[in-house]
Order: sequence, then C-alpha cells, then structure tokens
Amino acid sequence: MSGSPDGRACAARSYAEGDGLAHALLRQPACFTICASDLAGRRLRRGGAPFVLSIRGPDAAARTVHDLGDGTYACAWEASVSGTYALSILLHGEHIEGSPFAAVAAVPAAEARTSAFEATHVEEEALVVVVAGEAAAARVR
Repeated sequence: MSGSPDGRACAARSYAEGDGLAHALLRQPACFTICASDLAGRRLRRGGAPFVLSIRGPDAAARTVHDLGDGTYACAWEASVSGTYALSILLHGEHIEGSPFAAVAAVPAAEARTSAFEATHVEEEALVVVVAGEAAAARVR
C-alpha cells in the first residue's frame, strides 16, 4: 500500500467520483474527480500526486487528468466508439479504491426538439415521403 501517515497520497485510500466513471456519450467529455487521501483516510488539501488514468476498450480514448492543487484532480475521457471501457486510476502503480471502473460509452439519443428533416434535390415545396428500406435523398439533423 503506497502512501504513509505523513500526509502523502495513498492509492488504497484515494477515490474517484462522478458520472464519467460509469457512462459516456460518444465524442463528448465524460467527467469525474479523483480525491487524494492519505494512509489514515484523511482527504489531502494539496496537489502533486502522480495519478495516472489508463483506459482500455473497443478503441483508443482521449483522456486528461488536471491537478487542481487542492487534493482533487479533474478528469475527463472521450470515446469515439461505443462499448464498455475499463478505466484504471493508478497512483505509484497501484489502483485507487474501486479501480478499475467499467464505463459504457453510447451514442447520444436524438431529441425531437433539436432534430430536423431536410429533403435534398426537391425542386418544389412539397411533402416528401421517405419509406424505410427504399433509397431516398434526405438529411436528418
């Protein structure tokens, strides 16, 4: 168990919290926070611990860990392929509490109020009918 009673960060006592540990939407940052604690479980109020975020999944994922200088670390990751990813948070080569985390990246759901249907190559204003399974020229935003 890394860390010591002298106030240095301990992997086994440090933890992470936030929605980004469990799920993400494709091409959007999934965020969470690492909270550093010492061997006695006391939250640290200074930065400097070398936390590492490692991600394994169906494809490479961009990731960042930003030391806020107060014992917390703002983290984000971004997937471009849907599926389940394993997020490992390490300190001195040891997993923090709960690591690795299983997070599911999924396609964002379409919202009717922000979506639109536009027919292409329509010469006049007219109702355009598109039938599933048949070729058509249209774009949905």
